[in-house]
Amino acid sequence: MDRPVTGTKESIITAVDSIGAEIASLHASEVDKNARFPIETIDALKKAKVLSAPIASELGGANMNIIESALLCKSLARHCSSSAMILGMHFIKVHTINHFAQGNADLQSYLTQLAEEQRLVASVTSEKGVGGNMRNSITAIKRDGERFKLTKNSSCMSYGGYADDLLITCRRTEESAASDQAIVLAIGDDFTVVQQGEWDPMGMRGTCSPPFDVHVDAETAHILHEDFAYVAARTMVPETHIIWAHIWLGIATEAAHRARKFIQGKARKDPSKIPDEGKALSELEINLDRFRDTVAIVSQRYYDAHIENDDDFITSMPFSIKINGLKLNSSQLCADICMRALTICGFAGFLNNTPFSIGRLLRDSLSAAPMVGNGRLLETNAGHLMLFKGE
Repeated sequence: MDRPVTGTKESIITAVDSIGAEIASLHASEVDKNARFPIETIDALKKAKVLSAPIASELGGANMNIIESALLCKSLARHCSSSAMILGMHFIKVHTINHFAQGNADLQSYLTQLAEEQRLVASVTSEKGVGGNMRNSITAIKRDGERFKLTKNSSCMSYGGYADDLLITCRRTEESAASDQAIVLAIGDDFTVVQQGEWDPMGMRGTCSPPFDVHVDAETAHILHEDFAYVAARTMVPETHIIWAHIWLGIATEAAHRARKFIQGKARKDPSKIPDEGKALSELEINLDRFRDTVAIVSQRYYDAHIENDDDFITSMPFSIKINGLKLNSSQLCADICMRALTICGFAGFLNNTPFSIGRLLRDSLSAAPMVGNGRLLETNAGHLMLFKGE
């Protein structure tokens, strides 16, 4: 079989920078206003072979690691947070499949197909009746020979109406406990979705994440061999926090950029003195530096353990505290920096039609706290700390 056409790391980085500046930024306000899917940006990403960036090169991808993928999302987030979040959530699924495809011919074949066709993958981890806890499921796999069926009532399914394929969590059998979960891959005609509610959120409006009922009839070969508990701890949870942290860093970086430009404009009018807001800008930059450093250090620590296959560390209590802390820190710092930028820019930041507008960035930053709720993570870390014997 001929090797699929793929992009290089360099071409993909260049393409995402260009797509962000020339396409995503052009449509971001209208995507936000109408809470509609950013189809122009996603189509451009597909044409540039960005959706297969994390896939191994021998399967048609660019073999980009989790940090490289996250940096693409950070770049895009400066122009359109919703587009970046869609790309990021897709990358989380692809990185997960890519990691567990080793030795699995069915998954490797699927990744080749994804690279060739630039298929968009969404996840169905939320479910009505479990209170936002993705480590419990009501839905169960119902096997029938070489095929299985399931129906899942998702409480929130990002870009579910636009996804080509789905990764779905569910109970492994009808007799399984709520926490005995598997993860299944539903491809194309294997599933149907029926929207069950409206989508009118404060921020991240273009992610189009209303409730859906999901119906699957697929081959049992598409049930991942590994328990979801291990998949979540080994890749999905840490890589979700890393991707999202980079997206929120991108939002904060753009807010800081607008505040800086605003102050520089004031300074040019009277070069004899520093504007009154100069001190506030200095404090904002300190927080932005702290944000960058935190994201870089924790991401690198995970990646080092990942390439060393250090499962003991990645699934350990100390790392769970650290990666949860990354999410908590990032969500708080992103909103704080956007609010500081709004204060610095004043009325020019409050208005939606100025180059210094902070409104959409601030609203998108506020999505960070409820996404994998901060309260739940604080409670998890508190439980760990009751047992933790480290420094």
